[in-house]
Amino acid sequence: MNDLVVPGALAWREYQVHLPSHVTATLSFTLGDPDHEAWPAVVARQRGALAFGMLAIDDVPDAPEKAVLWTVEQDRLSIICERDDPDHSEEVKRVLPRYFAMFFDDIKDLAPQLAAREVLMPCLGDTTLH
Repeated sequence: MNDLVVPGALAWREYQVHLPSHVTATLSFTLGDPDHEAWPAVVARQRGALAFGMLAIDDVPDAPEKAVLWTVEQDRLSIICERDDPDHSEEVKRVLPRYFAMFFDDIKDLAPQLAAREVLMPCLGDTTLH
């Protein structure tokens, strides 16, 4: 997904996910640089985020077409979509906590504050990571 390429990305990971509907989704995550001037960093600073990045979901029917911004503020992870994009399906929402946790663990050398904390995902029904 081309709009996932964000100036100032510090890390990028991609995961193939087999969904119950027999669709294989591609989840692509970035970790953003808080000192960069790209719009995701500006929004993250305005929200007082400890960390932020982008998430793109490909190969899933009716998924948002554009990458979404994720931010972690204190103990909460938020996903910020564009107004005209559809929400993620329930099937995708169920797997996101596992893959966010995996991504945070994969980048723990760059962002130890993410791997070490328990993060609540109110956007996904108050699921807790870690």
